[in-house]
Amino acid sequence: MDGVDLVIFTDLDGTLLDYKTYSFDPARDALEKVRQRGIPLVLCTSKTRAEVARYRQRLNNDDPFIVENGGAAFIPAGYFPFAYPYQRDVNGYHVIEYGTPLPQVGRCIEGGPSREWGQDWRLLGPERRAGRRVDGSLGGGGPSREGPGVR
Repeated sequence: MDGVDLVIFTDLDGTLLDYKTYSFDPARDALEKVRQRGIPLVLCTSKTRAEVARYRQRLNNDDPFIVENGGAAFIPAGYFPFAYPYQRDVNGYHVIEYGTPLPQVGRCIEGGPSREWGQDWRLLGPERRAGRRVDGSLGGGGPSREGPGVR
């Protein structure tokens, strides 16, 4: 990481990965040049950590990555030669969390409207005011393809 003047940030779906096939084959030559030049390739995606892990392995990518639409950044422990603030260690990564942890969101939803939310609770539909999505799950993003609780 020393002396790097350039960092590439990229989305996955429809950007690095073909929108229909999820293949990165068309970008393979460019990715190899990026790797040869030692340019960090930071994946930024709506996917979960578990989903990104598979793509990072296929891409032979060891750089930091950002998941869940900016909800957290995962930085491999020892990646930077300097100290920086982070919330926790997870499987060899320093995790910087930007979003509110899911259990805390659930408690807020179950507790009903509050002034802290900064929105008029009455503007939400009845299923949202009840703290549940139409499909019956707690509010928030859709279910993970990895199963409940996988982040």
